[in-house]
Amino acid sequence: MSDEKIFTKGLLTKGDMLASYCFENEEKRNEWISCIYPSLQEKYPDLSYYIFDLDGLEIGDECIVDGEGADIFTIEGMKKYSDDRYGFLMSSGWWEEVVKCHKPIDYKF
Repeated sequence: MSDEKIFTKGLLTKGDMLASYCFENEEKRNEWISCIYPSLQEKYPDLSYYIFDLDGLEIGDECIVDGEGADIFTIEGMKKYSDDRYGFLMSSGWWEEVVKCHKPIDYKF
């Protein structure tokens, strides 16, 4: 799916507003920080953010989801909740935020 977005950068806000955002690259995340964050901080004075990398998952990839234990799901679709907020449709039938989805770790004992 060539027009599908692949997210490699994430951002969580904390304080007076809790939200998660996903971006295709660092440039887009930095643009959000310089353009959107200041206006949100005016509205929510106790607002801060945390940045991190995402795994760049695509439709068809397997993933684990924060809060779902060791269950492995297949990503079957994607939808936009709002600007810079997207979700994946899991093989379970549930929608999960992109920032909650990670590549499975191959544990060997």
